[in-house]
Amino acid sequence: MSMEADGVYKLAILGGGPAGIGILVRAARLGLLPQLLQPPDNATRGVALIHGGPVETLGVGNLGDYIINSNTYAKSLVTSVLEEKPELDPPESVQGTFLANLATHATATRLMDAGNTTIALAELGKFLGAVGQEARLEMLKYTASSTCYVNTTALRVERIVATAPSVDGSSVEPKTSHVCKITIQPAGGTAMCIFAESVVLAMGGKQSLPTTDLSASQLAKTWLSDAVLREPGRGMLASALAAAPQKKVCIVGGSHSAFSVAWTLLQKPIQKDKTISFAAKDITILHRAPVRCYYATKKEAEADGVVVDKLDKCGSVNTFTGLREDAKALFQAIEAGKETRVRLFHVRKHSAPVQT
Repeated sequence: MSMEADGVYKLAILGGGPAGIGILVRAARLGLLPQLLQPPDNATRGVALIHGGPVETLGVGNLGDYIINSNTYAKSLVTSVLEEKPELDPPESVQGTFLANLATHATATRLMDAGNTTIALAELGKFLGAVGQEARLEMLKYTASSTCYVNTTALRVERIVATAPSVDGSSVEPKTSHVCKITIQPAGGTAMCIFAESVVLAMGGKQSLPTTDLSASQLAKTWLSDAVLREPGRGMLASALAAAPQKKVCIVGGSHSAFSVAWTLLQKPIQKDKTISFAAKDITILHRAPVRCYYATKKEAEADGVVVDKLDKCGSVNTFTGLREDAKALFQAIEAGKETRVRLFHVRKHSAPVQT
């Protein structure tokens, strides 16, 4: 493909999970999606969405695979996508957009009925998947200007370097253009290039083991939280622990995923009606930064004995960094001495005695 023959997209979105589809949701709510998918001046093409997974995973990505509960309320996700907000500047609405079709969708009804409670991420994933399918159908109305690629991997993104004559015309100088060349490859197909003025990376995170720092025996006992919070990783770890004479687990990190792993170990059975029997302090969570919890208001935080130095713009405490729901409840139970199977160890920067 060449830039001259195939044109330049206004926007390329690499990743069709919640973040990637979220761009289309936001544009629709602002009433800008039609002109994004088909620019009115026809000088450029619209949007290229490149998704590495199958079409049915659009909108949800891997989120529906996790076996833990959400850290937000079921109803909140639906309202954040579908609620009318005329009071905002600019105002947001779903009327006349592809989002309006979701108001009566079974997945939305399920979450709204659940209300202000947490729910399995698999259930949230079903709703996000429905959003993704509606977004794709909307893009298919603009096939002349926009494209939705599925089962396609983005291999490389680079700025195009053009050439331009020098001021005196005596030489040719390289000049970086405002266009990016994106190399993509469909599953089982041949790599090709598309071009875009702007590129959004919405590919999610990926964990990897530090293979150069660990021996083979250490690697055999090391697990990634991303794997443990999904199947079959969770089952494999549970089986390994069931066969071990001592059920000792060390979780490195104090983020939400760390406490979610601890919660999963304590709450999820190996098999039906069969759980792992952990003794006191069998699970250790190592954390460098102080563990923080989310609170909707300053008053709520202070009632929990938290000293509030600052509030977020919405008036809440630790909106993005704080533990929520199951993870928060577990942390508070540990701190109160009610959950003795888990201990916290604060790893400080200055040297300290080695503990085991």
